[in-house]
Amino acid sequence: MTVHANDEVIRGVPFNQLFLSEDNVRKEDSNLGIPQLAALIKAEGVIQNLVGYEETEGRGKKKVIKIGVVAGGRRYRAIALLVEQQLVPETYIVPCLVTSRAHAVAKSLMENSGRQDLHPADEYVAFRKLVLQGRSIEEVAAAFHVEPLFVQRQLRLANVHPDFLEMYRKDVITLDDMMALAVTEDTQKQHDAWHALPEQERIPYRIRQLLTQTKMAANMPIARFVGLEAYQAAGGALDRDLFLEGDRSIFLLDIPLVHRLAQEKLAAVAESLKPEAGAWIEANPRMELADLAAYEEVDTVRREPTAQESATLEAIRLERDALESELQDMDVDDERYSETDERVTELQSQEEELLEEMEVPDPQQQAHAGTIVYLDSKGEVKVRRGLLKPEDARLLAQQHQRLNEGTEGQSQQDETRKTSAAMVLRLSAHRTAALQATLIDNTKIAVVALCHRLVLAAFFEQSSLPAASLRIQVEEPSLDPHAEDLKTSKAYLAVQNRRAQWRERIPKVSADVLPWLLEQSEPTVLELLGFCTSLSIDALTAREGGNQADALARACALDMNQWWTATAEGYLNKIRKDDILEIVRFAVSPDKATALKDMKKKDLALAAEEALQGSPWLPEYLARDRAA
Repeated sequence: MTVHANDEVIRGVPFNQLFLSEDNVRKEDSNLGIPQLAALIKAEGVIQNLVGYEETEGRGKKKVIKIGVVAGGRRYRAIALLVEQQLVPETYIVPCLVTSRAHAVAKSLMENSGRQDLHPADEYVAFRKLVLQGRSIEEVAAAFHVEPLFVQRQLRLANVHPDFLEMYRKDVITLDDMMALAVTEDTQKQHDAWHALPEQERIPYRIRQLLTQTKMAANMPIARFVGLEAYQAAGGALDRDLFLEGDRSIFLLDIPLVHRLAQEKLAAVAESLKPEAGAWIEANPRMELADLAAYEEVDTVRREPTAQESATLEAIRLERDALESELQDMDVDDERYSETDERVTELQSQEEELLEEMEVPDPQQQAHAGTIVYLDSKGEVKVRRGLLKPEDARLLAQQHQRLNEGTEGQSQQDETRKTSAAMVLRLSAHRTAALQATLIDNTKIAVVALCHRLVLAAFFEQSSLPAASLRIQVEEPSLDPHAEDLKTSKAYLAVQNRRAQWRERIPKVSADVLPWLLEQSEPTVLELLGFCTSLSIDALTAREGGNQADALARACALDMNQWWTATAEGYLNKIRKDDILEIVRFAVSPDKATALKDMKKKDLALAAEEALQGSPWLPEYLARDRAA
């Protein structure tokens, strides 16, 4: 069929008579979108004609008239793809406006001048129209050679409130904003959430957070514990964020059901543990570290030795006293000095091991102790035994205080000290720095610690207050004098790096700080409050026993393995040679310790440092945080 338009001819031309002319003014030859365009042409035909000019090839009987395509290059390549895939024949009829070569170039220029690509928002709406016309998502996906998920995402975006579609067209909001709004299909909720947020907080994370606050992500610990299969079997409904991946994209809509199923499942675990639980057992799937910190662990006491143990201890002490007397009269260069000194150290170790075996849970406290069954941050069941409820711990402490007035407890500790005061101060300096670094990213615990300190000051007599773990004036404790290697530690550097980041953000003039804070979002202010609170932590001590920072360390789940390692300079050179070998024997292997035993202490410390690389070993003073 031939159609005349403005004295020009639109006629059907077999595809194999067309060729792509170099005169097309649009030189961009990307194949982006060509498969989709080919699918449309296969389904609907060529809706807009091509523009070209006649060109003669050959002479006489070999003379052939071809049409050079000047406008419509993308349509040409789309049809070529269909021919290549054998979806249409080479003789497929293509509508083409045939004119002079000069006029064809002018047509191409007019067709492309001022041309804009289809806005993504219009593409979303177009997909929705196809579905509304009766095509299934799978049919549309097959027609455009895309995955059904792609079509589902386009439909979700098309269903965003019309106000936001228009704002997206005008570049007022981003595609990330659109995807966050599309987490719900309720356009009124989208509208309400947007306008409920302050302008500076209208970011994808906060939008999603607001729109999903009545849902529970499948990657939450309690949801993982329950399991999607059990939740759905109980009648629970699911929703999906099509723009996220994995568990983060799945939401459980019935939160009360999740908590009920978790409680029932954890209660069954607790029931199986009752015979060994103690005086009580509690199952709480929503237990947080701050809640756990309110419970105290049962202390240990030294039981009376058996007759055999008494005899052994007496024999050890008699031999040790005799040898120590010999050492006082012996010259250091005496060939027996080293052998005698080693024997004294060996006897001390035997005595310590025997006394340690006699340490047992305090019977009075153990009678009140119980077990907590809870979920950790991965949704796995954790069991903590030998815990005292806060009220029981207070009652027992009062009873203990009445029975043990005076300084007897301190004297006993001094007698059994295993580590020098200087070393405890060094380790506690590192522990303080690690607590500061840990608390930087745990805003909730930092704010709880700050609130705890303020409550003590506001509601209790100062004379009755326990030693505080925070100095509210943000008076940073001086740690350097107790650990000269502190400034190269991971914890110290982490704190200083975060301090530098904040210094770049806050005003340089102190008078400008309050106005600046008033302009910040609540999360920003809380994050800064947590950082400043962490700086005032003071866990310095010269005593090996517990101190005021222990509860805070438990609440933060402090793991000193992340912040401290035994180095020759910072630790190993400052303890006895036998202690170094014992550490290697325990943490690495007896064979390794045997191989190092003949080294001089300086070389031994360096070799031990290398051997301990990657080992989780910690001094007893620091290891207790891991045990907690």
